[in-house]
Amino acid sequence: MTIPRSSEYRTDITHKTEVCFSRPAKEPERLKVVRVSREQWGSEYHALRRAPDYGIIVYVARGSGFFVGSRGRVELSSGMVYTRAPGPPNEYGSNPDDPPEVFMVSVVGVEARKLFSRCVPTANHAFAIGNAHEVAQIFELMVEQAAGEAPLASRVCGHYASALLMLIRQGVAAMPVANSRARQTYLEARQYIKDRFLRLRTAGEVASHCGVTQAHLCRLFKRFGDDSPHAYLQRLKMNHAAHLLATTPKTVKEIADELGYPDPFSFSKSFKKWHALSPRRYRTQAM
Repeated sequence: MTIPRSSEYRTDITHKTEVCFSRPAKEPERLKVVRVSREQWGSEYHALRRAPDYGIIVYVARGSGFFVGSRGRVELSSGMVYTRAPGPPNEYGSNPDDPPEVFMVSVVGVEARKLFSRCVPTANHAFAIGNAHEVAQIFELMVEQAAGEAPLASRVCGHYASALLMLIRQGVAAMPVANSRARQTYLEARQYIKDRFLRLRTAGEVASHCGVTQAHLCRLFKRFGDDSPHAYLQRLKMNHAAHLLATTPKTVKEIADELGYPDPFSFSKSFKKWHALSPRRYRTQAM
């Protein structure tokens, strides 16, 4: 890309709320927020910035502009996210007719790097998300928490940042651009499990229905979801079992039969592993 001359840059910001937290002297906690800000760019805003040693997540709350990253220039609009990682500087700026308001958070730490790698499609790139309102809410809460100067504000913001990255991953998967054959297979598999979880016993049955291998199905669930096919099946079974125990007089054996378990012992073992209580103890506490 062609880097403009420095004379072409103008840091035109009409309003800014920024809170910086102390930087750790050595390797930081697993995830540490070092800066939270909310900026209203002016019509002439045009900047070139780098992220020296931390990751940055930026959300466009309203307005429009542009971002030049790893995939060239991308036009920014309300509801989009762009990210910056340590490395060469990135260029971005306002649409003079509709300058944007943006939220920014800077994070460091081992867990931050892992979450960036897992949740962000491509570093130094701008992209749309399907849950923009949820991401906006997290940023609003983060700015409010940071600006409030509460004693645990830094830690609370760290938890918000973790949730933010996972929401971004969820939002990218929800976009029509991700509506590929792979995503369709994933959605088909989830619906198949949801409709037939009472009778299904293994993820292999689901893979067979979808015409893929079990290993491939597991990869799809890892790519588009937050659990494995087996874990999703178990979650539906165990939540249904808990509902029956709390609201019906059905025996443990009857519930085990309904969920497709070969015997009450196998069911009770799975239930306790999931809910940390035996079926009978769960029923007693739920009454």
